[in-house]
Amino acid sequence: MTFGAEPKDGEIYEFILKHYYSLQFSPTVACVVKETKRNPKRVQRDVKKQLQDTGIGTKSQ
Repeated sequence: MTFGAEPKDGEIYEFILKHYYSLQFSPTVACVVKETKRNPKRVQRDVKKQLQDTGIGTKSQ
């Protein structure tokens, strides 16, 4: 469907409302997610912070 140079949001919304069930969507595509390497010193600092965060420590609290 050609809307023109720059379609307004209302035009697109109206088109989707009228023709949603006749639209053909492509199947999902699997992609490879690359894990970023974390700095070992940063990991060590994060672990240390988590171990020190014990929360409430006394019985009355």
